[in-house]
Amino acid sequence: MQTRTVNGHQATDRDGAAELLDRSRRWIDLSASPKKRPETGFPEPCGKEDGRDWYPVADLTAYRAKLDTPKEKNTPARAPRSGDPNELIPAVVFREWLGIEQGTWKRYVKDSEAEWDAGHDGYLPLYDDKQPGKRGWIYYWKRHRANEWIDSRPGKEGATGRPVGATKAAATATLADAEAAVRAAADRGEAMSGTKLAEALGVPLNRAYVLLRQIRAADTDVSAS
Repeated sequence: MQTRTVNGHQATDRDGAAELLDRSRRWIDLSASPKKRPETGFPEPCGKEDGRDWYPVADLTAYRAKLDTPKEKNTPARAPRSGDPNELIPAVVFREWLGIEQGTWKRYVKDSEAEWDAGHDGYLPLYDDKQPGKRGWIYYWKRHRANEWIDSRPGKEGATGRPVGATKAAATATLADAEAAVRAAADRGEAMSGTKLAEALGVPLNRAYVLLRQIRAADTDVSAS
């Protein structure tokens, strides 16, 4: 972690804050933004040098102590960064990382099932494994996939389905825009998920799923004709 003295404080930049707080850089950028700071409680910078904001290490350490206490309703979702990225995380742990109630989780699962059956991400990412339980299936996700999904929907923005990077373009994104993004991903050898499309177009996550379904339906119609 890089540190320097800034205006009399031992300070670090956002990369250092990510390391100190054990969060992703994306999470830091959102939580530390002037717009979100009153909501997240992220420390204010003590100065700006080399084009970067610098934050007092003491303030960040105190902030981490608050983050490690039980989650309040509107704090950004987070998950531990340490551990095997391919470790399978059960649904109950994934839900705890998100800080959501069981009823909300059940709705997320229900809203995802149709896409999962087709082999695609739904409102939740496609699970990596499932095992029979007493009351149905127990789903598991690889740690890195759970982290990536959480990073796409921190705090209240996640609650509304609005992804990181959403812009005014969201209101004008069309099916043609989505098709172009899917083709570009295919050219790179990548599969397009709902989360990736939401980020590419700057649209809410549920809107991205609608566009993906329309594209897949059109592909099916062409194949059948």
